[in-house]
Amino acid sequence: MPCHSAKLENVLVVEPDTPVEKVLSAMTKKKARIASVVDEAGSLLGYLTMKVLLKNLLPVSLTMQGAGRSADVVVGAAPGIAKRLRKVKPIAVHNIMERTIHSVSPNTPTWEGVQMLVEYGGPIFILEEGEGGYVGVMDETSIIAELERIQNENGE
Repeated sequence: MPCHSAKLENVLVVEPDTPVEKVLSAMTKKKARIASVVDEAGSLLGYLTMKVLLKNLLPVSLTMQGAGRSADVVVGAAPGIAKRLRKVKPIAVHNIMERTIHSVSPNTPTWEGVQMLVEYGGPIFILEEGEGGYVGVMDETSIIAELERIQNENGE
């Protein structure tokens, strides 16, 4: 079976200029774990998950000016993570989205999707070949559900 059979159903698709607060609200309402950020042409630009959001709230490492090396000192995020969340909510999602995307084509065999999930973790995006148009996204839970469906279909 191809990977498009394992795509998640409860994924939110948003435009890059959508405020983070609106994305989070819509994700909660839809019970979505992933918000795919897609441009007007239908191309995937990045995505937002709670993990991506939390990564953006963590303090940053301090780089000593002129020394050319990083000090293992952590600077508070103005001054706390809760305050940083308040500052992040009104900005456009494209400012904090994850841009590193692992993808397969819709007709990629399921076993290759499993291999990618093992190698990179989720999410794995399903993009049309050539123009890269957004089709959907799969993760560990959706691929397991697809494998169970195949198993039941085959009477195993």
